Amino acid sequence: MVRLDDVDIKIIKILQDDGRVSISSIGRMLNVSHVAVLKRLKKIERENILKFSALINPKVLELKFATIFGDVQDYDSLQLLLKTFEKCPRIVFLAPMVAGYNFIAIMVAENQDVLENVISICAIRNFKGIRRAEVYITSTPKIPKYIPFRIITERNLENTPCGMKCKTCSAYIEDKCIGCPSTKYYKEIKR
Repeated sequence: MVRLDDVDIKIIKILQDDGRVSISSIGRMLNVSHVAVLKRLKKIERENILKFSALINPKVLELKFATIFGDVQDYDSLQLLLKTFEKCPRIVFLAPMVAGYNFIAIMVAENQDVLENVISICAIRNFKGIRRAEVYITSTPKIPKYIPFRIITERNLENTPCGMKCKTCSAYIEDKCIGCPSTKYYKEIKR
């Protein structure tokens, strides 16, 4: 098990409060050199405790959310589901559970119409091996205020990461869905 000392924890806390604070400033706050802070940060990052990334404020972008509780038939189906959806740009959280359901997913979409199409046509709940699923449309998260929402710039896939085909989807053809952000068929919403 990786151990963090008090200085490591304080560095992480400072970065959680302000991810743009300089290494020199952190050093001054903790009365250590910037070199010591840098070494600790590299160690923490190398041990996969910390990752630097840009988070998005979903309220400002008016993103819509759904939470899905699902039950797959067996362990292998669950592993396949987790692998299949790990690159889905609409999934912000996916985890196995030990309960009446054996996984939970939180999905995000650009607007209510897209969300409804995603959860009814190409969502996790239609995945092979799903015995049952409950979908809840949720409001914008209050905590945390910022989320890890994937921004896709390489829109070159023919099919979605989960294997759906936007090109032949009736919702896409009828302009009820803008498509998957990973595909070349995605119709970006102008804000």
